[in-house]
Amino acid sequence: MKEYVHLCLLVGAGVSIALSAVYLLGACPFYSMYFHDEEAISQGISYTYVAAALTFLQIIRIIYVGAMRSMGEVKTPRRMATLCVLVISPSVAFILTVIFSYGVWGIWAASLVSQICWFLMSCIKGRQCIAKVTAMEEQESSEKTE
Repeated sequence: MKEYVHLCLLVGAGVSIALSAVYLLGACPFYSMYFHDEEAISQGISYTYVAAALTFLQIIRIIYVGAMRSMGEVKTPRRMATLCVLVISPSVAFILTVIFSYGVWGIWAASLVSQICWFLMSCIKGRQCIAKVTAMEEQESSEKTE
């Protein structure tokens, strides 16, 4: 199981880096097709930087969550999703947009904070689940050889 998850993580990291590169390299031409105002183009490119960062975090998180679910751990991913989507993201967005008046950037920053939290929780819990399943597999294989 451990080898398969690591392979998926490698492929996911490669795909997310390639996708982020496409976002970053294509941002200026893309926004230039639809906007002629330099300020609008600049703002769109800035949002694309956040989207590129979110892409890496989300792909790796999705792989860990999928691995946890395949190992039978379904409650923890649901709890993490609930915490991040219904508590962290709205709370941080409220604080940044209403209290600190960051506007749209506050919403993007809240999304980034939420995804970082979700990513870290998924990585930590995913590694714990992988270690647990690996130990169980090793124990089963040693019992069969005896």
